[in-house]
Amino acid sequence: MDPRKIVNNKGQVKKHIGDLIIEGDIEENSELEIQDGSLEILGTIKDGAKIKIGVSEALRKSMEEKQNRGTSISSVGSISMGNTMMGDVNINNRIFTSDPITDLGNGRYEIVALSDSPFRGFGNFSRFGSVTINGIEQRPRVTAVPGFATALIDGIKYQGKKISIDGDNVLVDGKKITPPVSESSQKPKGPFKLVVHGDIGNNVSIDSDIEVETKGKIGNFCQIKSNYSKITTKNIGEETKLEANGSIKCADIDKGCELKSQYGDLDAKSLKNSVNVTVNKSIKIQEDIGNECYLSTEYGELTARNVGDHVTINSYKDVHVQNVGSHVNIRSQYQELTANQVGDNASIHVYKDATLHSIGTRSQIKSDYQGVTVRNTVSDNVTINAYNDITLSVVGNNTSLTSQYQGITIQQAGDGTQINAYKDVSIHNRIGDNSSITSQYQGVHLHDVGLRVKVQAYKDITATGICPDTRGFRSSYGRLYIAPQPAYQAPVKPSQVTPVASTRGITSALSSMPIEEKKTENKLNTFNKTTQDYMDGLKSKTSHAKVIKDFALSTDAFEEYCDLISTEIMNIPVRVNGHVYDIETLTKLPEKEDGTREDPVSRAEFYLCYIQPAFDIEEKIKDKLRQEIRAKKSPPGGPKLEESPQNAPPGGPGF
Repeated sequence: MDPRKIVNNKGQVKKHIGDLIIEGDIEENSELEIQDGSLEILGTIKDGAKIKIGVSEALRKSMEEKQNRGTSISSVGSISMGNTMMGDVNINNRIFTSDPITDLGNGRYEIVALSDSPFRGFGNFSRFGSVTINGIEQRPRVTAVPGFATALIDGIKYQGKKISIDGDNVLVDGKKITPPVSESSQKPKGPFKLVVHGDIGNNVSIDSDIEVETKGKIGNFCQIKSNYSKITTKNIGEETKLEANGSIKCADIDKGCELKSQYGDLDAKSLKNSVNVTVNKSIKIQEDIGNECYLSTEYGELTARNVGDHVTINSYKDVHVQNVGSHVNIRSQYQELTANQVGDNASIHVYKDATLHSIGTRSQIKSDYQGVTVRNTVSDNVTINAYNDITLSVVGNNTSLTSQYQGITIQQAGDGTQINAYKDVSIHNRIGDNSSITSQYQGVHLHDVGLRVKVQAYKDITATGICPDTRGFRSSYGRLYIAPQPAYQAPVKPSQVTPVASTRGITSALSSMPIEEKKTENKLNTFNKTTQDYMDGLKSKTSHAKVIKDFALSTDAFEEYCDLISTEIMNIPVRVNGHVYDIETLTKLPEKEDGTREDPVSRAEFYLCYIQPAFDIEEKIKDKLRQEIRAKKSPPGGPKLEESPQNAPPGGPGF
């Protein structure tokens, strides 16, 4: 007889010992207690229900020992060939035989007779079961019977030409044998499990000593607990709490939820806002993490797609994510971080490498024992501190970069950059005005240097391209290698020409003849290569102003991206002296005799070569245009908004 009891819960079942199947639903606000058994609910659990499932300590320890032991095969004085053994064989203290037994895998075994073999076994016991000698229980030995297979299985004697074992099922000569019911066979064997086939309503409480599995969703404000096992479910409603001794596996987790795993991990589809996760092992989020979430792993790693704003991540091992919002706090205690775009005001602290695509303004990155790599843009006011190399592309203004024991390599750095390296510093394009560079034990290599730049090196300082001022360059034990700088010559005007007296009979009238004006090229007053390429790339695209006009977008939405002087949307945003202008505004400024122009805001003088691309502003304008256009239906026959390739460089294909 099946020891499990099948009932239709209408409130009459309150407590039960052993396994239980409920064909219907658990009604609202009902309470149910199960002791030392499994629970299967074929329907749903309605709002406010309370379920408690307990397992005695002795039974729980017995099940844990069984689970931890796995398959245990021992034999005394036996011989084996392949998967077949013969002798005094004991399998998991459950199957005992002296006849040949073959392990077929997946808990299946086959025992055959020795036929007329002279083998008589290793003991002369006339009964089966345990044998007590001097008060000590010994394992049973099974005497082989000629012509028959004989075995003791779960304390019951079986005999025939062939005995087959498949899990709990025993077949003798092909016929399934139903063992007699005894007190010991009626005891629950586990492992126990709570299975809910339907949904769980709101405000439901489940306090379980066994595994919990729900095939439907869990509602809002629930509390689900598995004290000694794991939890598996689908979607989880708002402000629900899940706590498990083992792992937690689920789909979408709604806002305000709390999940804890004492010794397991979390595998979820997505997290909405304000979710709190604390696990012992790893966290795997297949899609996105919402805003204001907290995630912590004690000994594992974290992987996710995108991460929202104001998120805190504390991981023991690696953190692998894609785009990250603003005001995030990410910590990897003993491994690395990989990410694509990271927003403003981010705080990143890793043990090994930090590898990013871009980092927003006012952010901080620290690597305790490895390096930092940012493949694209480092925005303004960013602080980076690394143990090893720092490798960056385009760096904004007022950044602070420190490499404790290696070097720093940058493609281009803005104004006010502070660089401190143990070894070499290399800047391949331009270093902006009012910057400071220090190499404690190696040299510095620059190309195109701004005004008032200070360089302190242990070895050589090399500057190619434009370097108008070297007064702040100091080398302790090396030399200065500065490329020849073109002297600026003002254009010669006819009124400035002084007549030259003729000494060879040339009439004085020649002195009044018009002299052709000779123009001298000034390299300081030409755009540097990076800026020129950036401008050429944007000129080939539809201008921002035209996109706004063609799509009839509101200009108020783009107020922060308007030029400071013209107040029009910037079509080619550039940066000089820490301010952003449209390139047309700067080129229209009057040129002084020495070739400089005056910054309309700061009044500082600058050459055209000092103008740098504002890649970050250009990308933000594009993002804003896409956002506004998606919110507005595209006009028939209007311009098509092209998506930039994923890995396109700033200023690449776009509008």
